[in-house]
Amino acid sequence: MLPSFNISHSKTHVAVYLGNKEAVGCDIERIAFRPGWQNLAKTYFSKKEAEQLLAQNPDYDLRLFWKYWTAREAWLKQQGKSVWDMTLFALDISSPQLKIIDTSEQLLPLTFQQQQLCLCNTQPFTQMKSCQTFDRGIMISYEHSTDS
Repeated sequence: MLPSFNISHSKTHVAVYLGNKEAVGCDIERIAFRPGWQNLAKTYFSKKEAEQLLAQNPDYDLRLFWKYWTAREAWLKQQGKSVWDMTLFALDISSPQLKIIDTSEQLLPLTFQQQQLCLCNTQPFTQMKSCQTFDRGIMISYEHSTDS
């Protein structure tokens, strides 16, 4: 069986996430100002998520906004859904580990080089195997709880 994969890109970076068998998802976005981000949060995020974002100072809001956005997109891609399905679920923001409410999928948010990246897998991320950064990207390998 061929490995599963998911690809995402921002203006300057690309992320490719390879999995063993189960579907995987990834999203990468540049941490930058986005006009109308407050309206996006109110429209597509849960009420709790939007309230938390709008209560923070603007600099922190953008990092948290992109963390939530990439987590949502990574899960949607892993599920084979589109961005238009973003209102169908909510993040558990009370948990120290970011999760989608009522699902078992695992999320791994990462920040590097002004980029926010999130990976989504059915198996827990247990340990980083390797990490290599280069001019416009990063290559990360993680162990999952079922890897041998």
